[in-house]
Amino acid sequence: MKMIKLMFENTEFYSNPETLKISSEKRMNKSIELGEFEHYFEASNGAKIIEGEGEFFGKDAVWQILRLEKLQQRKGDGELFIPEFSPLRAFFKNLSYEISADKGSVKYSFVFIQSKPDSKSLYDFGFTYALSGENLFHIANRTGVAIEKIVELNDFSDPFSVNEGERVMLK
Repeated sequence: MKMIKLMFENTEFYSNPETLKISSEKRMNKSIELGEFEHYFEASNGAKIIEGEGEFFGKDAVWQILRLEKLQQRKGDGELFIPEFSPLRAFFKNLSYEISADKGSVKYSFVFIQSKPDSKSLYDFGFTYALSGENLFHIANRTGVAIEKIVELNDFSDPFSVNEGERVMLK
């Protein structure tokens, strides 16, 4: 199976993390009516929290983590591409790592927080990646972009010739 690598702001992770945890929570409001009845209602969708752990090996393991550290220290949100998920805008909140000189490795963990949970941030990127089993009709349905526009912007021989992990232009 061909899988895209985790990528933030056009910087790919050297290798995908070993574990990836994605969580989200709806924001709920509570109202109390006469007679002390509590009612809850949805206020909005909360931000996704993306946490992961992994390990870099080899002579450039320290260089890889320092590259991520520099990326994490930048201000503002950016485009986050997660394997097998739709892209989103997020802040690179946290990066922790531990260097093991005798193993020649760097263990790391990270946290991203979605910056615009109620927006359709997928459309901000201008492209997406084809997921497993998708064709251009599936991608059009998933992204809300007309199939004709996707065919016009890309060089696929037919709507079924897209391969998993291929970049598909949307605008």
